[in-house]
Amino acid sequence: MTDFTHDHGTDNEYRARLASGLAALADAPAPASRLDTAWAIHTGRSRLRRRRTGLLGAVTAVVLGASLAGAVLPFGNPDASTAPLTGGTSALPRFGPDTGRDPMTINATFGWLPPGFEQYMYDVSPGKLSITALGPETGAGDLLRGRINLAVYPPGQEPPVPEMASTGTKWYLIETAPVNGHPAYWRGTGPDNPVGLGGQRFLRFRVPDGRWAELTESNLESAPLEEMLPRIAADVRTSRQAAALPFTLRDLPSAYALNSANFDVGLESAAGFPWMASLTYVLDHTYVTVVARPDTGRDPKQDPNPPQPGAEVTPSGACKSQRGLRLCVGSPQGDDALAATGGPQGWLDRVTGLGADPADWTTDVIR
Repeated sequence: MTDFTHDHGTDNEYRARLASGLAALADAPAPASRLDTAWAIHTGRSRLRRRRTGLLGAVTAVVLGASLAGAVLPFGNPDASTAPLTGGTSALPRFGPDTGRDPMTINATFGWLPPGFEQYMYDVSPGKLSITALGPETGAGDLLRGRINLAVYPPGQEPPVPEMASTGTKWYLIETAPVNGHPAYWRGTGPDNPVGLGGQRFLRFRVPDGRWAELTESNLESAPLEEMLPRIAADVRTSRQAAALPFTLRDLPSAYALNSANFDVGLESAAGFPWMASLTYVLDHTYVTVVARPDTGRDPKQDPNPPQPGAEVTPSGACKSQRGLRLCVGSPQGDDALAATGGPQGWLDRVTGLGADPADWTTDVIR
């Protein structure tokens, strides 16, 4: 399986439209302050996350040495520990049975990661599940933190190979030892070179139910990746679970389709808050996002260059505080794009916060 090619132009166009919309949302001029800065932070982080995904092959920083001492994660396993995460946050999201009414349903989780990977970013879309774990703080800033990403694809779909036209590099799949008896391949830059640019590692493998998955690491060049990534892959769990969310959404306009669901855990992952959850829906290239986070102040240490008072970059939209939550709704296309469905306020009226205690959250989200 070398000399692999994959045509995913349609997917690229879709992502480009989404990135464009998010960019417009994050960069929109500030209106009268109806929406707090968490919204701009959230959308900016989402845009940056997608940008990082596209540039993973060019990452060359050497900042972190990781040990292979085991650490069972406190999520994705009903029998696992619920030890607190970084910043005193309880293990989140809290998973439960798939109710059929939860937009954030996942069918894979990490089972093992090296010590210190205690912050997570879940990104669920109809065609892909992506989970990123952030490693220990390095003193070099968020961009240089160690990262391990797990992407799991639908049955019958192979992971796409990112385009590398800018460097002229061609990707190859190099067979390696099976993972749990299933085929596995390193993705490298030559038929005999199982690494990417800058020594970065990509491990493609089948999970026990037959789907394809891929692990991608960033900023871990000093770690024993040829041992670590297969160990992580071997413990990937594939049970179907729904993440309990801190709000419900009633009377959702039937014409809108789910575009993505996100749940970020940890101060660095969630832009200075203990956690942040969001759902994004789309209709004819018009996007609307519902964001929830604790109704608390943002950790100022998470922004080395905070905006000056009155200069926050915030889009139009609507927000409310309810039961210890800050709930916001907005669109990158502006308020007028949602006029037919009541505008951002009309959408916000459909959202009911359930409180800041995860014990009160639900997997019965869509009402």
